[in-house]
Amino acid sequence: MAAQIFDLSGKVSVVSGAAQGMGRAMSVALAESGSDMAIIDLNESGLSDTASHIRRSEERRVGKECRSRRSPYH
Repeated sequence: MAAQIFDLSGKVSVVSGAAQGMGRAMSVALAESGSDMAIIDLNESGLSDTASHIRRSEERRVGKECRSRRSPYH
């Protein structure tokens, strides 16, 4: 758990790319600061792992979404 620098209680943070790497780290850090989370990623299993981790550690509300297909613009 990181040292809490600021309080985000009562706020909702949105993080895309939350399944791994920097997106996951940011999601966990924001939840540790008190934020409820809306997390998004194409990697459904990684996204579920991140959501479970946040729920277990921080007892925060977590909404998640995974698109099942790629945009035609990729």
